[in-house]
Amino acid sequence: MAFYTARRMLPRLLILLFLAPGWIWAAGVWRFLLPGPDLLGKGAALLWMSLLLPFFPLARRRRLQMQGGAILATALLWASASPTGEGPWRPEQSRLPGAELQPEGRIALKDLRAFRWPDEATPEAGWRNLEVHLDSLQSMDYYLVYFAETKAVAHAMLSFGFAGGERVCLSIEARRGPNVPYAVLPGMYRQFELMYVLADELDLVALRLLAQGDPIYRFPVKTPREKMQGLFMELLHQANRLKEEPRFYHTIHSSCTTQIAWLVNSQRKEPLNLWDWRLLLPGYSAEMAQEVGLLDLPEALPEGLEAYRLSREGVATDNARAFSQSIRRSSVRKAIGP
Repeated sequence: MAFYTARRMLPRLLILLFLAPGWIWAAGVWRFLLPGPDLLGKGAALLWMSLLLPFFPLARRRRLQMQGGAILATALLWASASPTGEGPWRPEQSRLPGAELQPEGRIALKDLRAFRWPDEATPEAGWRNLEVHLDSLQSMDYYLVYFAETKAVAHAMLSFGFAGGERVCLSIEARRGPNVPYAVLPGMYRQFELMYVLADELDLVALRLLAQGDPIYRFPVKTPREKMQGLFMELLHQANRLKEEPRFYHTIHSSCTTQIAWLVNSQRKEPLNLWDWRLLLPGYSAEMAQEVGLLDLPEALPEGLEAYRLSREGVATDNARAFSQSIRRSSVRKAIGP
C-alpha cells in the first residue's frame, strides 16, 4: 500500500521540485525575450502559466514529457539570444573604455567618463583620455551605494588612487537603452549587456552622493601593491575584451559585486566564494571583505558602518582631484585611508 501510494505521489513531487520552478522560469523567458510589444510579452507569460494549472493536480508521464519538452524549447529560445554591443544606449553608457599598455609600465586609458551631474536628469557629457603609470598605483577603495530602505541592496564600485592625486573609479553596470530603467527581473533574462565604466570620482561618486542623494560608504582596501596592480591590469583586460566580445549582465552571477569578486579572485590563492549570500546581497559584501582581510578597518562591521559614510558637507566640485580630496576629509571618520 505504501509503495503504491509513493508511486502515485512521485509525479506530483517531480512537479513541485523540478517542473513547477522550470515552468515559472520559462514564463519569464516569454515575458522578456519574446519579440514585439511589451503587452505581448506579458500576455504570453500569463498564457504560459495558465497552461500549467490544469495539469498540476493530475500529472501523468505523457503530460510530464510534454511539459518538459515545452520548457526545453523555451530554454533554446533563451539560449538563442546573444549580445550585440549595438545601441542605442543611454548617453552616459554610450562608450566602452579601453586601455593600451605602453613601454615602461605606462598605460593609456581611453574613453574615461567625466560626466558632471548638476542633477540626474541633465548631465553635462564629458569623456577624456588619461595616461597613468602602473608603478604609481598607491591605494584602492571599495564603495558601497545603498539605494533602498533595506541594507541588503547596494551597488559596489572600486577606486584606484595614483601618485599625484589622480583616481580611476570602476563601476560594473547593466548597459541599457535610453529611458530604460534598471530592474532586477529583466537583469535575469538577458535584457541588459555588461559594461565596465571607468571614470573619475567626480562622475561616479558625485552622481550617487550629490545628484541622487544616495547613502554611499568608502572602505580602504588592504592588499599588497603587486596584487593591487594585478587586479587593475585584469580589469583593464576585461574592459578591452568587452569591446570585442559583448556579454550579458545577470542580476545574480554577473553583477557589479560578483564581477568585482571575480577580479579579486584572479589575485588570490584562496578564492572568494562567488555564491556567498553576502555577494548575492551586496549590501553585506563589506562584512565579507573584512572577514577575509581585504578591508583596512579598525572596528567590526556593521556596528561601525556609519563611520565610513560620506558626508555631503564641505564637498568641493571644482575639479575631480579636489572632489576626491574633499570627500576623504569630510567623511564621518576622518582620514580613513589615503
